[in-house]
Parts: sequence; C-alpha cells; structure tokens
Amino acid sequence: IESFPLFGYDLKDYEELYEEKLELLLKIRASEKVTWRGGHRPAIDNMGVYPRALQEPLPVWIGTGGNPESAVRAGLLGLPIAFSILGGEPQRFAPLVKLYKEAAVKAGHDPNKLQIATHSHGFISNTAQEAAK
Repeated sequence: IESFPLFGYDLKDYEELYEEKLELLLKIRASEKVTWRGGHRPAIDNMGVYPRALQEPLPVWIGTGGNPESAVRAGLLGLPIAFSILGGEPQRFAPLVKLYKEAAVKAGHDPNKLQIATHSHGFISNTAQEAAK
C-alpha cells in the first residue's frame, strides 16, 4: 500500500482497483488486441499488447495472506492460489482452501485441476540446533 500515493491511487479504492487490474491482466493474457474500460485508468480500444508471453497462457496466480475474498475470487476465476503463511499455524488456512474449492465448483471449474501453493518463512541448516541458532 506504500505505493498507492506514488501512482495517484486512494487506499479506499483498493478492492475496486484490484478487481479492475486483474480483469485487465486476464484480458491481456487472453488476447493480443484488447478493448477494455474501467474506472481508474483511460479506456483501451483495440490496442495490441506486445511483446506476448512465451507461456500460453501466461501463468497468473492469486496471492493472499489469508483473505477469504481473495480465496473466493481465485476460485470463481479458476485461477491458481498461493497462500502466504507469515505466522501462525498452517491449519488455519484449511477453511480458505475449502472456500476456494467451493467457489471454483460453483463457477463450473474442476476442483481436481486447481493449483494451490503455500509459502512460509523458515530456517534451514544441517541440524535443528543450528537452524534455531
């Protein structure tokens, strides 16, 4: 959120900006020529977006620190999700995974094809004592 003032955005528009930017990204991913209208940037009328991604389609994941709305959004769109576990027990993310899968099924996506990832901080060493140190 520190960059909001830099780009002239108001933090109260966070959700709307997120949805708008994600929608535009998915349109760019889906088509070389893009027509799009939103509330926070000028309209785009049949413009080409170059260079094109080598991957087809460009991988787009939803990252979240545990926001239920993000889990539902990713599920409805059928997008992969990555949960960032910065603290606490990983088990607390199980209800979010359930929300994600339920939203995906509701939108007609195959839950067996969903990609789910997590990441968290940790210490790695040859022994537990060295890692703790």
